[in-house]
Amino acid sequence: MLKVVKKKDKSSFWKGVCQNWDSMRESLSLSLFFIYWEAPPENNFKLNCDSSVWHNGLAGGRGVIRNHLGDVMLAFSVNLGLCFINLAELEAIAIGI
Repeated sequence: MLKVVKKKDKSSFWKGVCQNWDSMRESLSLSLFFIYWEAPPENNFKLNCDSSVWHNGLAGGRGVIRNHLGDVMLAFSVNLGLCFINLAELEAIAIGI
């Protein structure tokens, strides 16, 4: 159980969070893993993109193209209007290509 502390005592709060993390993680069945960007082979480029759709149906897409050193070659963000998430994802890929 986490202890409630006053706002001015932030260090005690975070110390409690850290001390209780293992028991909290086990009780919530959480797994901790790292997500990272993996570079493409030398002299190649990699496109990473993502899209989202708001509750009102308006969509947007964004992406970045990087070389094998991780340098950004191109980045974009676009308003896609009204559409479903699958179409928004495909539109972002098409724009990136």
